[in-house]
Amino acid sequence: MLVRILTGDDARRQGQARAYLRAHCNAEAPAFINDIVALETVWVLERRYGYSRDQIADAFEHLRRTATLAFEADALLADVLEEYRAGADFSEAFISRRNTAHGCMTTLTFDRHAAARLAGFTMLD
Repeated sequence: MLVRILTGDDARRQGQARAYLRAHCNAEAPAFINDIVALETVWVLERRYGYSRDQIADAFEHLRRTATLAFEADALLADVLEEYRAGADFSEAFISRRNTAHGCMTTLTFDRHAAARLAGFTMLD
């Protein structure tokens, strides 16, 4: 649904999604966007549609200000978007932030790029 709203690649479905939100969601009862949907939406916008980091971050910042939507981890998402704009991989930043929020001291990885780019990762050799 988010991809259709953001891309407008299917006008009929985009209209259906927007109409549903107008009819069924409001600030007191917003549509819930879980973390997995946010991650998948970024992946699709990057890989399938070729959106730039700035386009994706701008789109998500707009969605975060939409009263009819509520993101599962909105404050965390704001921090992730900042790191993403600065060059971090979205999913890596999300994993690092999520783990830290749950009290993890570090996130173990074999991925040298993730460990080098983001605090919160420890490289295993």
